[in-house]
Amino acid sequence: MGKARRQGKEEKEEECLKPYLNENYLICKILDKHQVRSIIQIPAYLDRREWIATNTVHLYKCLEALAECVANICECPAMSGPNNIHYVLPDEKKRGIKCTAPLYIEICLREMQTAIGDESLFPTKYGNSFPLNFDSHVSRLVKLMCHILAHFYSAHFEAIHLLGIHDHLNTTLYYLFTFGREYGLTEDRDLDALWDVYQALDKRWDVVAVDMDVEETAEPVSGMSSAAL
Repeated sequence: MGKARRQGKEEKEEECLKPYLNENYLICKILDKHQVRSIIQIPAYLDRREWIATNTVHLYKCLEALAECVANICECPAMSGPNNIHYVLPDEKKRGIKCTAPLYIEICLREMQTAIGDESLFPTKYGNSFPLNFDSHVSRLVKLMCHILAHFYSAHFEAIHLLGIHDHLNTTLYYLFTFGREYGLTEDRDLDALWDVYQALDKRWDVVAVDMDVEETAEPVSGMSSAAL
């Protein structure tokens, strides 16, 4: 009993520090995780790299839309993430350069846009092929996406919730993590900062799925039609 109370207290304390773990906020635009996983599966006869490119472009657009909403409220002096993580930009000597969060996000989005628009990396014309190191380029972009999402959750989640777009944020996170893991485009250290959110969303969907099954199989109350219920 004491252990259960301790665990409950720890969970409440974590929700105070990380409001995005509150079950009331663990909602997404997509109905369930199986829908996400079906979306990222390669259609028959489509090239793997072509499919990865398609999903990468879509994820970039999702993230860009979120960034536009956050741009007016983010004045953070550093690019931070959960658990006191700080992200820095590497210079030519591979040393970390600290900068403001808006500048970091702007540079990351610009790098993504440049990469996606590069015909030698993301070919769109007939006859052009993907480079041999295509996966490593995409892994770099996915890593930057993880950094931006980490900052949004740790520094701006309450504002994002007030804007009514936290479901979009959660959907983008779950989509990105599921996609990155499915195609080997992520490293554990890239996912660590928001792994608790990913797991919480995954678990929440399982609970919702069970609740929906119960509702569908429940018998109508005597004397009342199912429509009335």
